[in-house]
Amino acid sequence: MQKSIDNLMDCFQVDEKTALHIKKLISSPCSHGEEDTILKEVNILIAGYGLEAITIESAYIDNYYYDIVAVYINTGDTYNSTIVHDSKTGRFLLTTMGDFYESYL
Repeated sequence: MQKSIDNLMDCFQVDEKTALHIKKLISSPCSHGEEDTILKEVNILIAGYGLEAITIESAYIDNYYYDIVAVYINTGDTYNSTIVHDSKTGRFLLTTMGDFYESYL
């Protein structure tokens, strides 16, 4: 677990206490709609630029997400580290928006 805390600290330039809080938030299971609340809180903690959706027209996740394959925190660049909520798996990922999108295709 310390490695993931160190990764969060390094990627987002936050202290250990903040990284632990982020880890707790993104490790908890959530239901439809709760991911936005979690991502909004993390966005504030990492000084992100808000939430954005990744949509793929040919994708269909379910009746809640439709073609939204992920929601992520905009960190200013396609290949900056961010937290992505994968709509299909329901998991939060520490990755980049670009890497997530490329691996989805």
